[in-house]
Amino acid sequence: AQLDKCGGKLIGFVQNAALMSSGALELKPVDEIKAQFDTNVFGSVRVLQKILPLLRQSPGRARVILVGSTASY
Repeated sequence: AQLDKCGGKLIGFVQNAALMSSGALELKPVDEIKAQFDTNVFGSVRVLQKILPLLRQSPGRARVILVGSTASY
């Protein structure tokens, strides 16, 4: 991580990203639903896996905030 290379401390992280797909579920291709799930769920997991080691090294209590929307799930 660039932050780690420069010696900085990470005290918090806010993630606000999602992929939305609208329309009738029965008309959606499964690949489109999988892509949405991959972005909205596994995307958050991937980001957290990268930043948690930095947050654990931070002084005090670091914070993680994941922003979601019912419109994106």
